[in-house]
Amino acid sequence: MCAFLYPDEYLDSTYSIDFDQLYKEGYRGIIFDIDNTLVPHGAPADERAIALFKKLKQIGFTTCLMILALGEYISGIVVL
Repeated sequence: MCAFLYPDEYLDSTYSIDFDQLYKEGYRGIIFDIDNTLVPHGAPADERAIALFKKLKQIGFTTCLMILALGEYISGIVVL
């Protein structure tokens, strides 16, 4: 069920993905899990994550953030 949501490839870091190439291949949206994908669990958005989202917006991607936890922690991420 929803097999298209599962990755075809696993990488060590989100920051090593060639997003320009993905856009050229026709991808237009990206769903990110926050914890341990963009920042360590419980950490606020850092400069690297903010820069990544600026780049993705510049390329033309639509992005979606998801998290399984609720509470104050989310408020530090949403500012991305």
